[in-house]
Amino acid sequence: MFSFSSIHEYQHALLTGSVSCREAVSYYLDRIERLNHLNAYVQVYVEEALSTAERLDQERKGGKPAGKLHGVVIGIKDVLCYKDHPVTASSRILEGFNPLYSATA
Repeated sequence: MFSFSSIHEYQHALLTGSVSCREAVSYYLDRIERLNHLNAYVQVYVEEALSTAERLDQERKGGKPAGKLHGVVIGIKDVLCYKDHPVTASSRILEGFNPLYSATA
């Protein structure tokens, strides 16, 4: 079970090496797949998430300082533009729209 009571606790586990970003991402991807019947996600970027997790793990191992949200896994609501990723706001009117920018939220 992957369970932390706070981001601080999770990041402490990252820094001590007891967990990796890849393990966190894999946990949540498995959970999304297991609960797929809930239709909670419009798109899931599996390869991108795993690739980013690998990069963050390598940066941390290389001594790069971790930021306040380093390794935190998030979901983005389908009304926020994320550059080069489709956004629909769950409406057909935006079907095929890929924003040229990422929104500031």
